[in-house]
Amino acid sequence: MSTLLNLLRLPCTLLGLILLFVAERYLGGETYHLALQIAAMVLMGLGWLLTLALASVTAKVRPHEAKGWRIASLWQLAIVASSGAYLGYVKALGGSSEPETLLSKVLLAAWLILLFVAIAGALGAEWSMRSAGRGDLAEPARVSRATVSWTAVGILLAFLVTLNYVSDKKDLQRDWSYLKVSSPSQATLNMVKTLTDDINIALFYPQSNEVKNTIEGYFKAIAKAEPKVKLQWLDKDMSPNQAEEFRVSRNGIIVLDMKGKKGRIDTGTSLAKAKKTLREIDSEFQKAFLETTASKRTVYFTRGHGESTWVGEASDSPLKSLGMLEGFLRGQNYTTRFLGIAEGSATAVPDDAAAVVIVGPQQPFQKEEVDALRTYLQAGGNLMVFLDVVQSGEEAPKVGDGEQPLLGLLKEVGIDFQAVPLANDKNHVAISHSPSDAWIIFSNIFTSHDSVTSLSRHDERVAILLYQSGYFKVTADNGTWTVSETVRSMGDTYADNNRNFRFDPDEKRQFYPIGVAAELKAKPKDAGASRQGRIVALADSSAIADGLVRNVGNALYFADSLKWLVGQPELQGQLASEEDVKIRLSRKQDIYWFQATVVVVPLLVLGSGFAATRRRADKRKSKQEGKS
Repeated sequence: MSTLLNLLRLPCTLLGLILLFVAERYLGGETYHLALQIAAMVLMGLGWLLTLALASVTAKVRPHEAKGWRIASLWQLAIVASSGAYLGYVKALGGSSEPETLLSKVLLAAWLILLFVAIAGALGAEWSMRSAGRGDLAEPARVSRATVSWTAVGILLAFLVTLNYVSDKKDLQRDWSYLKVSSPSQATLNMVKTLTDDINIALFYPQSNEVKNTIEGYFKAIAKAEPKVKLQWLDKDMSPNQAEEFRVSRNGIIVLDMKGKKGRIDTGTSLAKAKKTLREIDSEFQKAFLETTASKRTVYFTRGHGESTWVGEASDSPLKSLGMLEGFLRGQNYTTRFLGIAEGSATAVPDDAAAVVIVGPQQPFQKEEVDALRTYLQAGGNLMVFLDVVQSGEEAPKVGDGEQPLLGLLKEVGIDFQAVPLANDKNHVAISHSPSDAWIIFSNIFTSHDSVTSLSRHDERVAILLYQSGYFKVTADNGTWTVSETVRSMGDTYADNNRNFRFDPDEKRQFYPIGVAAELKAKPKDAGASRQGRIVALADSSAIADGLVRNVGNALYFADSLKWLVGQPELQGQLASEEDVKIRLSRKQDIYWFQATVVVVPLLVLGSGFAATRRRADKRKSKQEGKS
């Protein structure tokens, strides 16, 4: 009887753990998911009860061994408690991707700590039971010591994991290498080299000021790179006339002046207060430089067709709101305006339009509006189009239908939009842990086209995130336009034709074009510098909405595409900044690092301790044998 109980107790517990893992990881959306959870809990509970039964059976015959089995049953009880806490955590989490309530946070900590403690305790208890816990000579005290020692290791691992999690969420920083940015970025130097007239940079700081000493090397490098940059180091109190000329009322101000047009950077004179500005000095200089040298450009956003925007009802949805995008454009010295029927969209695009942007239209454009866009493009205009397949889980009017005027215009260029959602059941972002997550895809497959320069340069660290994206069929050359793919999906992506979130036999995994750029072969002779005759199109409008544009890859895609579109390649590139850069690893790299930090390193430490202990034990044994 005791032999049978001993054979069944561990397999029941391990099988229950494996079943729970498979149910949660791979079968979360199935109808029988609850049944699998119950079966897993029953198996783990049965394993614990079998160990208690084994202790009861052996109590009369081998009481010391029975004590060992009771100790061993504790880790199985911890496994059952951990699994119960996990299921409670999942229920408390609901549809949220992060624990927000106090209950969910407590349950998260509980199931993780119990799991680590249980696994570590199991190693100590089961190992010692095999060597010193069986038969008439069983040593329950030794089993107890081994279990307690390994449980302490589990508590230590749980503490390290908890500390790592809290540190990640709190994002605490300590500045040990303060303000090492002493030279401008290449993008800044490229901007400065475009100067056609002299620019005066007046820096108002007292002598031997700590902020002045920090930024001195940065501005000297700019002046050295371009002779048209004239530096003036001034003290407001010692140079009152110059302070009045530059309209400066105190020290700690940097003024850029070109032909009376001024841009300002306010750092203050205290290093502690100037810290944030100095960390982003390269970005701040670029903004001030643009204010001083660049003429303000106007970007028109179409409206009246259910587009995404930053005002009205659409601004309430993170997948429709463009608030962050509008703020970015203002920071880049752009003026944003709307273009609808009331503003004359059916007649002509305004002459001051640097670009026209169409984001996620839900109703078709009028033929007259598309005719105005066609005329605008043929005259060297620039167009950005972000199309949409579905919104809020419901199928939207297909803007890409062959009879729709807007998509008809894109087809003329060589861009054929397919209103079929792309899915990826292998590489996607898990939010709801259901099959629908397959539509939340990402990609770091970028071409060498100029509109995705930054993305292709850093494709190992950044990716573009898409939600319910369609795709394009591209005609590379139609005689008038040249069309290039800029972003492709991952190779294991498929077009979910029947929208069931699953890969079916009639569907095909391949690289789908999701971003394209088109350019007129012959630029109109009377077009200005910012009129290139260009189109940028992306098969997902939510990619630039507030919910997704926070992702670095999405923000870079829009910024670089717009700069290429309006003919500002000199602004492309990275900023030199002291801001921490988040390291982004691929899925495979994440697994390697997780295994190395959570499993391999602790095992190496434990292995080293075990080897050292055994060596000392062998030496003591040798000495005792020598004496005898």
